[in-house]
Amino acid sequence: MGLGSVKDSGSENGTFLVIAGGFIWNKKADKSDPNYTTQEWVNQDKETKVREGAQYANLTGRIISAWTKTHEQYGEALYVKLDSDGEIYVLNIKTNSGNSQQMMKAMLLMDLDKDIFINPYDFVDKTSKKRVQGISFKQDGEKIDLKRYDAGADWKTEKDFWLPSNKKRYMRWLEDFSDFLISEIEEKIVSELDIRNPKEKKDDVPKVAEKQEVVELKKEETATETLTPLKMKKALKEYIKENYPENELPTLTKEEVKVWYDLSQDMEELPFENEFAESNESESEVDEDDIQAQLDALAG
Repeated sequence: MGLGSVKDSGSENGTFLVIAGGFIWNKKADKSDPNYTTQEWVNQDKETKVREGAQYANLTGRIISAWTKTHEQYGEALYVKLDSDGEIYVLNIKTNSGNSQQMMKAMLLMDLDKDIFINPYDFVDKTSKKRVQGISFKQDGEKIDLKRYDAGADWKTEKDFWLPSNKKRYMRWLEDFSDFLISEIEEKIVSELDIRNPKEKKDDVPKVAEKQEVVELKKEETATETLTPLKMKKALKEYIKENYPENELPTLTKEEVKVWYDLSQDMEELPFENEFAESNESESEVDEDDIQAQLDALAG
């Protein structure tokens, strides 16, 4: 069970882990760790990089909490905390990625009272010669079939979406679908984990003495939760369709979506060609060695 011997977590919150190159890594581990190794990989600029740390094939544990946080430069990450025979691990995965979507689907399908086996993979298919990467999951020795996850009629499958698609359209869909899954996790999973593991619940709501202030705070929270980036995007698409029929919503960050949405509510001009540029980033592997420390810092 677990990862084996991790002698020093480096944090009272647990050992921070990342998925990369088909393995699970503790990048804070040094050469004294028996699982220490290196792995070469090629980034989107065709540069050869080397990741290092303690490398593991899989992780088994019971999920005790989950949350997302956003770094101003490196974007949003999903954090999943697991208890494996008393050892605590925090697995973080960048959102808007296949790995994060698979992790969230598994969480929505799994039994939260049981351990989950997490097994990443990354290889080149011998027949198609294409790179295949992702995560597989098991509970009670049985594979969790992610295809059983039903997001509803509003969402097309990846296969159906890819056929007539182009890169910009797919990247926009990927972000929208990730936002949808995050909202599902926050609504259906986080609350359940809080009930099962009350000590893990993050107490971010300030204590308010006056009853009226508490009521107003709850109303404000409800409004914030209702107005998700996904709903703002949908409203923007309808607004653009009606007022800018020659344009479509560009790829925006969550912060930019909020700016655009506020502009539309104030009936202001939308900045299609000046303030925001279309994102041309691919789904190639990012330089996780450079951003890992930043993502770990958010987990505390």
